[in-house]
Amino acid sequence: MSFKILIVTLFFSDETKEIWSAIGTLLQDGTLLNNYDKVFDDIAGSLTRRLGELRHLENALNDEISTELYRWALEMLGAMLFGIRLGCLDGPAHVPTDENRYCISDIDSRVNCNRNQIQ
Repeated sequence: MSFKILIVTLFFSDETKEIWSAIGTLLQDGTLLNNYDKVFDDIAGSLTRRLGELRHLENALNDEISTELYRWALEMLGAMLFGIRLGCLDGPAHVPTDENRYCISDIDSRVNCNRNQIQ
């Protein structure tokens, strides 16, 4: 089966259209989204607080933005799937130091070295 046929089959089948129609109905109703309003606001507030902490600490935001976005995504998934906050955004933000940066770059170089030896 070619890739094009697979995509057409997956995204344009009658079953897929019915699923998207049901999702659209749920989202238009507003009840589902209203159930998550408070927790989404709390998660957004936590993320904003952490990004603010990082922003004022020696441009740490540049180094940690991807980590904070991963934490935000995990927290959102936890809220949606399990109905609880997982705690990924609790506590102070991790601020990289020269020692942390050295350790991470050292570990990264060793992993790359090991990969090259395996190949």
